[in-house]
Amino acid sequence: MLTVPPRSMDDPRPVLGKILEEEHGVRLFPVHRLDEVVSGVVIFAKSSMAHQKACLWFEKKLVSKEYEALSSFKEGVSSKKPYRWESKILRGKKRAYEKSFGKLAITTASFVRTEEREGVLLMCWRLRPVTGKPHQLRFEMFKQGMPLVGDELYCGELKLSTFKPDRIALRAVRLDFSKIKEEDRLGLPLQLKVEGLF
Repeated sequence: MLTVPPRSMDDPRPVLGKILEEEHGVRLFPVHRLDEVVSGVVIFAKSSMAHQKACLWFEKKLVSKEYEALSSFKEGVSSKKPYRWESKILRGKKRAYEKSFGKLAITTASFVRTEEREGVLLMCWRLRPVTGKPHQLRFEMFKQGMPLVGDELYCGELKLSTFKPDRIALRAVRLDFSKIKEEDRLGLPLQLKVEGLF
């Protein structure tokens, strides 16, 4: 489902924020978002004051985000060193692409291990976006020659039966708030975690 309402009022897709508002009888304000095909942890603010504070955390890069991803296999990738990928990307109508005048997107990545699923050899990744550009992680995995499982938009032709056709193998597994002083954290714990992909 969508995290936030779409631009078109005629769009029939369910919206997480609206569903939660109805279930809890409270007005919610989206602080950040996930692509519709990405799963994982997301936060909403319950007041405009909390929304302003939380948005500033993300703008000032006080919140660290970690994703888990499954990609197609590529030879020569090392699990002994972290990777730092930089691209200058722009967002088109449907997908991101690289241009010399694009916005800088920085991602750190750790290759965890290979894993066989449904007879296919996959690579397990931990990805941490330093910047927050649209489709940043999806584009970067495509650019590195390891498209995400199920991500047809970025040439991810591999599919697994454990993922629905409208999902890709990318999950936001952790939000870390430890750079924010406890008194400014609005009652949130040091981190929020959900079950990962591997």
